[in-house]
Amino acid sequence: MRDPQTPPNTTPEKGERGAAGDSMLNGVHDATTPPPSSPLSPGDVEMQQDDVSSADAISGISIKFYFGLNSDRRDQVSEDEFQGFVDTVISPLFECLSIMKLSGHWVSASNGSIVKEPSRCVEILSEDTQEVHAKCGLIAAKYKEHFMQDSVLRVVTQCNYYFH
Repeated sequence: MRDPQTPPNTTPEKGERGAAGDSMLNGVHDATTPPPSSPLSPGDVEMQQDDVSSADAISGISIKFYFGLNSDRRDQVSEDEFQGFVDTVISPLFECLSIMKLSGHWVSASNGSIVKEPSRCVEILSEDTQEVHAKCGLIAAKYKEHFMQDSVLRVVTQCNYYFH
C-alpha cells in the first residue's frame, strides 16, 4: 500500500502497489487522479464547475429537426440540396445552428419491415416565443413540400444554455 505522504502521481517502488493497484503500472489510473498527461487536475474541475452560475444561464428551448433524405417520389436529397435548404430557408430565420448526420431507423407500420434512412438533425437554441414556433412550422412545411417528404420530426426541449 502507498505511503499517505507519497504524492499520488509518483511511481511506486518495485514490488509496491500504487493507489489503483498494479493497474497503475499499466497506464490505468483511478478516477480521482488524472493521468500524468491530463491538462486538468481534480482542483481544476471543481473550479470550472464553480465558474458557472445560474445568473449566466440563458433560459430558452432546444429545437431539433430530424429531416429524412429519402423519398418514394423523388431521388434522395443530396448534400448540396440539403445545404442549399439550410442556407436559403433555415439560416435567414435562425442565425446559429448545428447540423448532424444521422441514420434514421424505424419499423414500417404498413408491413413491419425495418426501414433505415440517411437523415440530418438541425439543432437550434432559441427563446421560447410564438414567433419562433411559427418559424419552425414554416421550416417543416417548406422541407416537406420542396423534397416531397411525408413528415419532419421536431423535438422541443426547455433548457438553459451558457456561453463561455
